[in-house]
Amino acid sequence: MGKIAAHRAISEYQTVNIDARVGEATPHRLVSMMFEGATSRINRAKGAVKRKEIALKGELISQSITIVDALRESLNLDEGGDLAENLWLLYEYITKRLVVANSKNSVDMLDECNGLLGQVREAWDQMPTELRVANRQELSSYALVQ
Repeated sequence: MGKIAAHRAISEYQTVNIDARVGEATPHRLVSMMFEGATSRINRAKGAVKRKEIALKGELISQSITIVDALRESLNLDEGGDLAENLWLLYEYITKRLVVANSKNSVDMLDECNGLLGQVREAWDQMPTELRVANRQELSSYALVQ
């Protein structure tokens, strides 16, 4: 198997693996997967900046922005009160910083974004067990998701 064929096979396997995990995941786990995806892509973008792989850096940051936007859009602003509003503003800030980090090739800004996402993820991971296993309908009653 050639190098390109091997990369395609690995990519296809990863896609199938992710699809399977998404299909089985609780809403809590899906949000955790989004945090993982965003921070992983930001870390890879940092490497691309250091290696001067500008196109790859832009692609990875764009993917990170898409994930952060999905986190923001999943907030229930009608019932989430100040917490949901503050998270909305934080995600908006992270998105703007990612755009600037992309244009300036700034590893420091990427680190800042990862740090902020890490703090939110840490709080998310501290959620009580009964909420971690809840389905979407149950979570909406807690104003955690739409």
